Amino acid sequence: MESLEALLELLTPLARLGRPALAAIDGRCGSGKSTLAGLAAHRLGCPLFHMDDFFLPPALRTPERYAAPGGNVHYERVEAELLRPLRETGAACFRPFDCRSMDFSAPIRAELTGLALVEGSYALHPALRDFYRLRIFLEAPWPVRRARLLDRGGPELLARFPVEKRDALVGVLAQDPRPRYQADASRVYGLEFGGYEVKFTVSDQILTVTDIAKKDS
Repeated sequence: MESLEALLELLTPLARLGRPALAAIDGRCGSGKSTLAGLAAHRLGCPLFHMDDFFLPPALRTPERYAAPGGNVHYERVEAELLRPLRETGAACFRPFDCRSMDFSAPIRAELTGLALVEGSYALHPALRDFYRLRIFLEAPWPVRRARLLDRGGPELLARFPVEKRDALVGVLAQDPRPRYQADASRVYGLEFGGYEVKFTVSDQILTVTDIAKKDS
């Protein structure tokens, strides 16, 4: 995989420093950031932290918060509980937020002696980017991202939707068309598009189509 080798070429010098270093892997929806970060962490034998563990808890979910880019991420806690402690002391302790139970999970303790990766949407939020020795933002051609997004819905669902309208639908879904103040992993959202009712869920920042049905005329 050429993209993995290119990523390893960037990360390997940091892994060989012999001292703590943080690198961020951000990217567009469907660009492959989670997959590549997981493969790179395995090859390099380094810790991998996920922005999905820092989803915004219900008490902080307001229209004003969601109006700002990256507002669905609790980036203040990413800094206070993960990045700053790792950089300053080489150790951190945080509780991942579970979007399914809508509560915090058991604490995770981490000690850093070398390279660690942080992956996910808004890993490069302006409030966080200065903590990293290396900042990576992944891009992928739209046809590649489109194919990955379509795969998440399953071919049997997509077969219900007209072929000539699928690109437009995927383009809309890629923008996460939920109301800005909504972020409930257990909720099924609805979208009217091209004469069809499209239902979908969003969990850990991954949108999955659950049903497509033609609207009654």
